[in-house]
Amino acid sequence: MMCCEGLQWKLLALGILITGTPPDPNCRAKVWESEIQASWYHDNDEYGQRLEERRRQRQPCQCSPDQRPKDLFVVYSEKILQDFADCDSYDLGTNPLFDDRADEFVIYDDLVKSHLPKQGPDRVFGLQNTQSFDSLLSSPVRPDIQKRPDDTVSNLLKTTPFKTQADLLLFPFLVLEAKSESSSRGFEAILTQTFFPIRTLLQLQDDLRLYVPEGEEAFEPLVWFLASRGDAWRLYCGTVLKGGNGEPTKYETTMLWAGSLLLKDDALQLVLIVDYIMDWARDVYRIAILRQLKSMVTGEPFDQISLAYSTMSSMRRDVSRWIPAPPSTVFNGLETASESHEDNTPSKPLDHQALLDIQIPSTELGSLRSASKSNCRFACLYLTEGLLPSFLQVIAGRRDSKDNTAKASRQIINFVSQFDDTLLMSQGDLDLIESLWTGTVTSSNPDENFEDFYVVMEASWYFNPSWDLTREISCLAITKSAFNTLKTYAKFKVRHKGIDSLPQCERRCTRGVIRQCIECLRSGSPWQNLLSAISCTVITVYPLPTRRRDDFTPPVDVLGFGYVKYSQVRSFVTKFLKKSLWKPKDKTRLLTSEVRYYMSLGYTREEVFKMKTEKPPKHTDTSWKRISEQSIIVLEEDSHICENAKDVL
Repeated sequence: MMCCEGLQWKLLALGILITGTPPDPNCRAKVWESEIQASWYHDNDEYGQRLEERRRQRQPCQCSPDQRPKDLFVVYSEKILQDFADCDSYDLGTNPLFDDRADEFVIYDDLVKSHLPKQGPDRVFGLQNTQSFDSLLSSPVRPDIQKRPDDTVSNLLKTTPFKTQADLLLFPFLVLEAKSESSSRGFEAILTQTFFPIRTLLQLQDDLRLYVPEGEEAFEPLVWFLASRGDAWRLYCGTVLKGGNGEPTKYETTMLWAGSLLLKDDALQLVLIVDYIMDWARDVYRIAILRQLKSMVTGEPFDQISLAYSTMSSMRRDVSRWIPAPPSTVFNGLETASESHEDNTPSKPLDHQALLDIQIPSTELGSLRSASKSNCRFACLYLTEGLLPSFLQVIAGRRDSKDNTAKASRQIINFVSQFDDTLLMSQGDLDLIESLWTGTVTSSNPDENFEDFYVVMEASWYFNPSWDLTREISCLAITKSAFNTLKTYAKFKVRHKGIDSLPQCERRCTRGVIRQCIECLRSGSPWQNLLSAISCTVITVYPLPTRRRDDFTPPVDVLGFGYVKYSQVRSFVTKFLKKSLWKPKDKTRLLTSEVRYYMSLGYTREEVFKMKTEKPPKHTDTSWKRISEQSIIVLEEDSHICENAKDVL
């Protein structure tokens, strides 16, 4: 392996922590494989044998380095790597298995939460709520552990340590905590601060283990903990020790490794350690959690449960956009927001090599990208009265969970009604925004063209997983009629003040104001866009002038921009856009004990199977996912001049 300076190793290690061993986007093969891979602990288990066979058949990526835009050796700065997890890999249509949370409070037991400070771990990694998990969590548990009829797994089991129940981070397994080199707090203080979060994560796994049938060997709870102070790093593991003879359960942390990233050998060791953790999480931990959840549903022994494995499909409807197309040498042009560019946009290729004055080197340690190429992306959660049944059906899942429907309805209502001012737009206004931003022309529905939408909008700059500079407008748009319908599903137990005050918060703007806003957001030289993407700039859009009195709402003269540290709209919208329709299972499988249970309630065998047979989705229109994207060439004369936009900014 080639030698690098300590800082380069630090960046590489941080990059692996965020994404694991990176795959090449063209062939989908791994750029490298872990030298030491996690092993399945049941030697005679069918899955363990199949895992070893798959590993023997894996072939590394053979693509040339200049065609590996997703290779994490392409590093720009530590800041980008730290924020890379916030730039969703969903942009390319992949199914991420892991997710993370940063600085989010952990919910503790009542006995300890009053004695602990309100401080969350720097970052926590866990399992993404994929379709496999969603299906199991919404499934009814086996009769012998039911507390009430039709109890589901999610009703009995706590799966996340965080308060936020939307876009769940399931069973976290890795905690990161960092202190600066100048900090007076040493590793003992770091360990003390992080012990209770680790204990809570272990409890989640231990509670799940309790539902595995007695006498069967289940997965032992395990949580990894990486602590750093400057260049010094340490690796710990958290485990559970069951007390005997009535003794309480003990939670222990053990230090496994320590080193400095300024030393090349230590940096290499950390890379191997992180590779091992990610392989363990993918091939061992995730499968063990799925098996235990399935044991709660079926009652089968842990070591006899089989899972269906297949090539993962994309969350995107457009599967052809999984993999970026080969570099194009033809530029078809783009109708920009500015009328002055409609006739003068030069025909230039969208190939990074053609945009650069130097040859892209064939190197293992990086690649070059041109800041002149930029992706304009429009992502909108678009809810109308006609699209609401399809949206709610996807949210409810294959088990038609009323709790999921009510929870999502409350989240959307709370999100829209939390702002002091809410933009009011027509469907034509939304079509104009998408057309100006991505050049996509959407035909309006005549039946809904005159209905008003509540709109919450945000703009962000970031690098997508292929390291292409991306500018995105994210928005939630819901018609008034759909909003009123959601209130019936939300089932609020008390009067909602935000809903009552929403009519006074409505602000309508003209098409000219909208056009001015989009043109201002779209402007920017390659250098300005690059700086914005490096800093992961996020801005909110709100009407000006501000409303000073409750009894008077001034007309909107301009849309202002407010800088925020973290994305609100994009993260909120994306978790719903990831949802997709399910496919009914070909066969209905029921345990004999489950059939007997329902027959004891008066059902016949045929009625039981008919009741449990999955029905195909009634509504298949997913037009509420309104996503468009287009690549453009950014010119130097497109520079954003602050003096010309001072009224807007």
